[in-house]
Amino acid sequence: MNILMVGVSKETQGGMYTVVSNYLDNKTLKQKASIQYVPTSTVGSIPKRLYFSFQGIIKILKILMKNNIDIIHIHMSERGSVYRKGIVLRIAKFFKVNTITHMHGADFEDWYLSLSKSKRNRVKKIINMSDEIIILGENWRDIFSTVMIDESKINVIYNAVPTLQNNLYNENANSLLFLGALIERKGIYDILQVAVKLNKRLPEHITFDFYGPDPNGDFSKKIIELGLEKRVLYHGWLKNEDKNEVFSKALLNLLPSYNEGLPMTILETMAYGIPNISTNVAAIPEAIKNNINGRLIEPGDIMSLEKAILDIVQDKNCRKMYSQNAFQSIKNTFSIDHHIEELLRIYYKVMN
Repeated sequence: MNILMVGVSKETQGGMYTVVSNYLDNKTLKQKASIQYVPTSTVGSIPKRLYFSFQGIIKILKILMKNNIDIIHIHMSERGSVYRKGIVLRIAKFFKVNTITHMHGADFEDWYLSLSKSKRNRVKKIINMSDEIIILGENWRDIFSTVMIDESKINVIYNAVPTLQNNLYNENANSLLFLGALIERKGIYDILQVAVKLNKRLPEHITFDFYGPDPNGDFSKKIIELGLEKRVLYHGWLKNEDKNEVFSKALLNLLPSYNEGLPMTILETMAYGIPNISTNVAAIPEAIKNNINGRLIEPGDIMSLEKAILDIVQDKNCRKMYSQNAFQSIKNTFSIDHHIEELLRIYYKVMN
């Protein structure tokens, strides 16, 4: 089958591209489908992004005119992404090509509910052009049941990651890891508040290590303002080829987000056996089971975040239990092999 996949550029450095990258690299999927990938969104100035989107649409039109495409698999989030991908859905309808819309947006529900009735109806109209919808967890079913006219089009497929043969967790590691965009929604300032509180209580060798893009460009300055230069380190974006080295030094992964989908950083670190402390939002509780394979807190609960970090840092047996359970959870439920099976099932469903 011939698939045209539409999403974001590699430069966005986010979870959506990580999902796409897993697809493009997967041997099973490549055996079953010929995939052409066209990004329609990138980072940079407004003129740059608009021109990039325009180029992407032109590429899509050329591919559809020259090739027999069976399915367009569209990766969508919220806000401008919905309207950009709405253009792709309309083009697909014109060419009579089947479509699957794969929802990723952590803020989709809040954004959608904040819209006026007329704008909400416009978003509904766009998304209902899809032949099938993929959502990242059962927790999203309620909101998409209000969006979709035909609820049978809704499919839950968890994000997934490649699995390892063995649990490689280093129980004597010294890094409290944050991996993701350095934005308020991800709880980065909550981590900094906890770092201030724990600065004199944690062993000297324990550091908070942040990896990811800094859209506001002020995170390093904030570290200095708080006097945390020795405790908190900002390393920039983490390249794929450096992940194993960074993960081998990670004692915990921290993601105290206020809003999410199903974060790839949680799944990637759990696959390595790294315990996570995260929040009870979106599909995160479908991956992290509190006090079984990690720890869940409520968003903004600084005291609980502080306590969870101290508890796990000071209890080696707890770390070992969380690690083994996290590693097994990925193998059982969030493996890329299982994910590809489910994706292919939806591809065949759409084609038939």
